[in-house]
Amino acid sequence: MCGRFTANVKKKDLEEEWNLAVPPEFRPRYNIAPSQVAGVITNTKPGALSLFRWGLVPSWAKDPAIGNKMINARVETLHEKPSFRKLVQTARCLIPATSWFEWMQDKNRQPFVIKPKEAKLFAMAGLWDTWLDADGQQVNTFTIITTEAAQNIRHIHERMPLVVPKELQHEWLSNNTDAATIAKISGQLEFDFYPVSSRVNNPKNDDESLLNEFRETLF
Repeated sequence: MCGRFTANVKKKDLEEEWNLAVPPEFRPRYNIAPSQVAGVITNTKPGALSLFRWGLVPSWAKDPAIGNKMINARVETLHEKPSFRKLVQTARCLIPATSWFEWMQDKNRQPFVIKPKEAKLFAMAGLWDTWLDADGQQVNTFTIITTEAAQNIRHIHERMPLVVPKELQHEWLSNNTDAATIAKISGQLEFDFYPVSSRVNNPKNDDESLLNEFRETLF
């Protein structure tokens, strides 16, 4: 799964990478957690960075709390799940990121930061939707698509976000390629990773030091 990620990037870098209009309230983030707002590039507004809440709330949902359980969408079942099968055709997005955090699946739960090799900035595939609250206000939300982890990070976790190669980003947004095709390419990528402090466990912590490599001391 993907339960935390970073977007510690300057506005000008986003503008240059995707030729985007970036809202003035955007700021670099070092520990984006579910239910928080993050920048996304949608298929209906590809020339702008939109700020959506992480945790998909389908338009037909009765309770927005469902979003807490829908932070990820497995690539293998996108066309089967009622919450995703329509959106994968009509509501795709890219989520700009600089890395993500994952926890080792053992008793120590050591957190690691992971990012594609030689990539300062990359995009994860996602889906989005708009829900109306009781007052008719729009709530825009998104989910991150996940796939089987690449070989060199599988010892940390068996899943990872679906990283979209630059040459397929337009095709993803314009519905000219599918997630399964991207997953085959994404699975061949190499990733850098290293352990970080458990301070990342607390979503209230959001500073550059979270990306410092953790070195265990004897005393």
